[in-house]
Amino acid sequence: MFPNVLAILAAAPDVTAIIGTDPTRVWKNKVPPDRRTAPYVTWFLVVGTPELMLSAPPKVDRQSIQFDVWAVTQAQATALATACRDALEEVVNVTAFLIDEEERETKLWRIAFQATFWGR
Repeated sequence: MFPNVLAILAAAPDVTAIIGTDPTRVWKNKVPPDRRTAPYVTWFLVVGTPELMLSAPPKVDRQSIQFDVWAVTQAQATALATACRDALEEVVNVTAFLIDEEERETKLWRIAFQATFWGR
């Protein structure tokens, strides 16, 4: 049901150049519990919609996923967001850029964007 985000990002050299190959640098549905040292990526499902058919079960779902990149500097956040976007654009459509700010609580730079996946 969910796209294999970890595999997509792990296969992208520009992403792994920034966050390495440690799978705990990519988190689904939450910020790392120990507030890991940045940089890292978090993602979650915003909405999923089945492609409705009257005569059969849906063969495909449209899923909007929000990605948040977290980094110590704005330059690092921008580089990581760009690398993630470029890697994801190979298989999805990036549809919106949502946040670009230094987060008050963590003091980390955060860039968020949304992508649409079509799949089963």
